Amino acid sequence: MDIAEVLRRAWQITWRFKGLWVLGILAGCGGGGGGGGSSSGSGSGLRFEFGEGEFPPLDRFFDRIDPELVGLVGVALACLAIILVIVFFLAGVLGQSGLISGFDLADEGHAVTLSVAFQRSLHYFWKILGAQVLLWLLAAAVLAAIFITGGILTLGTFGLALLCLLPLVCLLIPALLLFGVYVMITQVALVVEELDFGAAFSRSWQVMRDNLGNVILLGIALVVGGAVIGILLFVPFLAVAAPALAGIALGGERAAAGGIALSILGAVVLFPLLILLNGVIQTFVTGTWTIAYRRMVGKSGAAEIT
Repeated sequence: MDIAEVLRRAWQITWRFKGLWVLGILAGCGGGGGGGGSSSGSGSGLRFEFGEGEFPPLDRFFDRIDPELVGLVGVALACLAIILVIVFFLAGVLGQSGLISGFDLADEGHAVTLSVAFQRSLHYFWKILGAQVLLWLLAAAVLAAIFITGGILTLGTFGLALLCLLPLVCLLIPALLLFGVYVMITQVALVVEELDFGAAFSRSWQVMRDNLGNVILLGIALVVGGAVIGILLFVPFLAVAAPALAGIALGGERAAAGGIALSILGAVVLFPLLILLNGVIQTFVTGTWTIAYRRMVGKSGAAEIT
């Protein structure tokens, strides 16, 4: 497999059919990252101190709150969070399904619109959903068994077994990364070769085993590329945070409030751009694994894309 050709072809399709970016945004809902920062200081910085009784109306408001109401609100928020997690997960599955089927069509030389890719995503949705749920439940069960066994052995040996288990824990990180690749390849197998669950699980394992070197090299290329993009994205985050940090450093409520307002405005502008960029990245990554699978099973791409 020519990894450079795979990456070039995946980017060509990603850039040619920009409607797939919408599915990339959906795919990003299934898994994402977050970041945050905080700053603190002493001396001349902006500082607020509140003591009990300084705000009588506020104290009376909190005193009147029913503890049972607080509990109900907490339960409602927890239920809302669970619903949102499920919705985002299903949106991610829908996006992945559409991207795989879209890149499969595009590599054959067909024009792929968002409408066509979305319709095909609905066709493969349940197969992709089933594969993800089954495989990640299996992974969770194995991890639970490992940690429970490790905990029992650690307690039984007064902590000595922990020294022997540390190398195993270190190996879990690359193992989970390879398992994530296996999940992706299994999803591609379900779509590209129209396989059922059992056949897709064995087929993807065979393809991954026979092309393990190429799979690892491609995975490293994507991880390194993602790290570079992450470093580049750190710059606009610094630019957005700069006004707030400068205002706080200068001291005074007016400077701090103005700096924070500018940072919030910058974040409002930056956030949609980050969502779009994440959608493009998700599109390219899923497309790369789709093209790679096609090459590993002997499917060549069309000379031209209409």
